[in-house]
Formats: sequence, C-alpha cells, structure tokens
Amino acid sequence: MRATLQSLEIAPQKVCIQVNVGALMEDVAHSEQLLRAIKAMGMRLSLDDFGTRYSSLSNLKRFPFDKVKIDKAFVRDIAKSPQDEVIAKVVIATAH
Repeated sequence: MRATLQSLEIAPQKVCIQVNVGALMEDVAHSEQLLRAIKAMGMRLSLDDFGTRYSSLSNLKRFPFDKVKIDKAFVRDIAKSPQDEVIAKVVIATAH
C-alpha cells in the first residue's frame, strides 16, 4: 500500500479506508494487526455498518477507527424512538 501511495503521489493522510464490520470479524487478530499497520502508515480508518451482525462495543475500543458509521436501522427513527436514541448515544460515547 505504501508503495502504491508513493507512486501515485497520494499523501496517506488523504486516504480513509472503510472496513465492513462483517469482514473485520472473520479473523479478529489478523484484522487488528492489519488495521494498526494501516494507521501506522498515516491512513484513516472508518468502520461501516456498526450495529449489524457481528458488532460489539468492545470492537470500538479494540480497533483504531477514526470514524464509526452507525447502521441506519439505529438512526432512521432516532427522533421517534427513545430506545434508538439511547443506543446511538452509547455508541457515540464509546467511540469517543
């Protein structure tokens, strides 16, 4: 990845890699190692679809994500559902 960025003259800080939560959980140890290596290169990481199948709050602490995208199922009705509002607030607080 580093060589590709250099050959294309792209600053790593300009790159944000989006990771699907399902792919992340296929091999947690390898995923953590890979994500930390990507962060060490200066790239940013975004977790997609948080709240679906394999999501857990402990993942927010374990992995070095810069951004967390909460699944639309939890934010779609946030204005009408106190339960969805609480879930979203907990995820946001944990991610910080």
